[in-house]
Amino acid sequence: MYNSTTLLADFIRLIGFRQQADATGWQISDADLLQSDSGRFYDFIHPSVTIENLISVAPRFDQIEANAAARDTAFSLWLRRHVEQAILKTVDAWLNEKIGVGTAGNLLSDQRLFDKAGSISHFSFRNTTDFFGMEIVPYTSKNIAGRSKRIGLHLTNAQTVDVELYSSDSLGRLQMTQVNHTGNGLEWFDLPATWTLEGGKQYYIGYHRSKVAGEAINGAQQFDYGARGMLMFPTERYYKATAFHVTTADNATLWDIADNSYTVSDNYGINLELDFTCDYTNFLISQRLKFVDLLCYGVTIYLMKLLITNPPAKINQLESKVQKNAPWMQNEIVGHVDEKRDATLKGDYDKAMKALQFDRGLIDDTCLPCNDQQPRFNVIGSSSHNRRFY
Repeated sequence: MYNSTTLLADFIRLIGFRQQADATGWQISDADLLQSDSGRFYDFIHPSVTIENLISVAPRFDQIEANAAARDTAFSLWLRRHVEQAILKTVDAWLNEKIGVGTAGNLLSDQRLFDKAGSISHFSFRNTTDFFGMEIVPYTSKNIAGRSKRIGLHLTNAQTVDVELYSSDSLGRLQMTQVNHTGNGLEWFDLPATWTLEGGKQYYIGYHRSKVAGEAINGAQQFDYGARGMLMFPTERYYKATAFHVTTADNATLWDIADNSYTVSDNYGINLELDFTCDYTNFLISQRLKFVDLLCYGVTIYLMKLLITNPPAKINQLESKVQKNAPWMQNEIVGHVDEKRDATLKGDYDKAMKALQFDRGLIDDTCLPCNDQQPRFNVIGSSSHNRRFY
């Protein structure tokens, strides 16, 4: 698992395109596509991957859009989407081969804080205007990410409830969603996918009492015990949870968390369903420059296949030329059956895949494969293909 949006924001600028020389023709208007943090460009990897050739197989934006600026924007968006898909495809292939991500399940899936609902006679509060909620402290790790998937509320009255999410590192409210409770016992509601939980922070999920009619039903019936009695709510390896309340204004702003009053004898009618998975986003971004060779070949192969397959487009002279060169491009990717694969783009891709090892110390042990593989760092030797196009 990784956050593709965050990853692409960094990886898209690793390798770039060179702008078409004809300033009166189609141009790339997306600065990220022209940026090359590595100093590498796709048309240097293979001479067929030029803006001119890509334009020939793109939709006819010059006939769709009203002016040149709109045409260039549409073309740049089309090209960016293809490059992003190629990057994700390449990263996924590396993760599956090196770490076995494809076979890894959730570390903690759909875990509920409390298995049972509270008794209708156990009311949580009377007359107060505090914020009532649950503090969630995720396990501190760069490679483990959590999410609040659903919230359970046990209230006595039918009503719409504003459920809010705060974080210890943000002054403003992170999220707010409204749920419609019927007043019929413990009811569960889906939370948006953006309700994520990162290690090293405290999260506060709850509601303002002033906005809730009736009573909340206490469902805290399970506890951990120590030598001095009750210590905390049921917990897991990847988080701990504690109920709290605090006197604060209803102004979508985080209060002074030092004022929180904690308890393990009440949950204020709140239950949560949590999910924790391995998240490789930070690891991948920290190693981004090591991915340059692999992405050079992975994205280039993807774009050459795009040229070969030629999605529906208006036939023109340049497009016809590209199609005539399709067998040659296919040979450049995989070679003839009687040729060595090392001298092809796919051969270079395979060598880059093999060479790109990872430092196990940068990944939480929980998210590593079980084999005792030691980190190795290889270099990619030059091949006839490299000499031809660099």
